[in-house]
Amino acid sequence: MQLNVPSPCVHSTRLKDRLLANFPELQAFKEGRDILLMSNEDVGTALWQACENDADNDACILARAARIVHKEILKSTTQFNSTFLRMMVHVADAAKQYNTVIIRTVDSDVVVLAVFVFAQLVPPLTALWVAFGTGKNYRLIPAHRIYAAIGNMKSQALPMFHAFTGCDTVSSFSGRGKKTAWEIWNVFLDVTDTFAALVEQPEQSDVDAALTTLERFVVLLYDKTSSKYHVNEARVDLFARKGRDVNHIPPTQGSLLQHTRRAVHQAGYCWSQSLIPMVQLPQPEEWGWKVAAGGTWDVMWSNLPEASKVCRELLRCGCTKGCHTNCKCKKAALACTALCKCAGSCTI
Repeated sequence: MQLNVPSPCVHSTRLKDRLLANFPELQAFKEGRDILLMSNEDVGTALWQACENDADNDACILARAARIVHKEILKSTTQFNSTFLRMMVHVADAAKQYNTVIIRTVDSDVVVLAVFVFAQLVPPLTALWVAFGTGKNYRLIPAHRIYAAIGNMKSQALPMFHAFTGCDTVSSFSGRGKKTAWEIWNVFLDVTDTFAALVEQPEQSDVDAALTTLERFVVLLYDKTSSKYHVNEARVDLFARKGRDVNHIPPTQGSLLQHTRRAVHQAGYCWSQSLIPMVQLPQPEEWGWKVAAGGTWDVMWSNLPEASKVCRELLRCGCTKGCHTNCKCKKAALACTALCKCAGSCTI
């Protein structure tokens, strides 16, 4: 059972015999424990006939029959190198002739993108299945039913939510997973319009304008009862008043801005153009990235200077019997404070 939708079970041998009986152009080849069904004819026609002959089990048939479709389907070249983005181009092409499509993946990003793409293609597309996982974890996920359950607006905003809360190219919030973030989204619905707007290739000014709403979302992510609207205020409140560890408080506003820019670059520019064969992407250095040594891209974590270099007062030593030559405070020409093990009783 996935997302309250039952996943059908398929008897592989009966399915193979059934397919061979209905489609004489298919041939079975044994490869180890697997049976490969090959055809020299149009595979798309066979899949469509499978749905027409047995509409109740169309997803089951498609899930197995899709294995005869080899990597040649991805041979068409596009400017962007992400395979699953090319996959969505093929989904859009298939939707011109068929109302039921199935895709195969082991990447959770594809499931999110499938829901978003279905929102763009319905109608004429009526069903988009995702054959997800391998082995015992293999299952069918109906993107069309997820779309129906969460609604059009959330489906449109889903890529930005996924990128903002952590994906392959964007970091996640420390100690805060997808489930917690989803619960916050369900109670803080104001952020839905913001997520949806940031998927539509926004300008830098649009990101700056959306930051206040996103700050409130992040504050609630770390403290559901907080009345603060800005992450910097929430950091002080959680650290000073509630004694939270520094790893369990929200990021600074400067860090959150760069994080948001990276999420927008991924969701608002890469994923939002997943139905376009030739996409145009902005320079990453404008969206939370920087050029590192060797010409590779590195994360721009914050536009603020490093705390250890500008807040030297936060240094503390571990001296217990008077300051010695290795004392951190002594090296920095600072007096010991209550943060030190000597509790500030030592003098330079």
